[in-house]
Amino acid sequence: MTVDQLEMRIRTKGISNISDIQIATIEPNGQLGYELKKEAKPLTYGEFTKLIGGINGNQNENSNQDNNEYKEPNIFQEIKNTNTQKHNKIFK
Repeated sequence: MTVDQLEMRIRTKGISNISDIQIATIEPNGQLGYELKKEAKPLTYGEFTKLIGGINGNQNENSNQDNNEYKEPNIFQEIKNTNTQKHNKIFK
């Protein structure tokens, strides 16, 4: 495989910078397997809610996990309230 072919396969996976890859392999079926470096991995919804919860001072993370329920971070509720208020003003 040439470098150009490798770069093409990486681009088809949505990776624009080869230096973002920690390790890559060519699988037996010919597909590209890879692992991104920590700083290049996308942020998940779960990670985002934990981050926002920490910013909002939401320390109830452990109790939410114990109760198997999701408590929406304050910032999401504030955004919903703002959007609802704007919607109500427009359609009154």
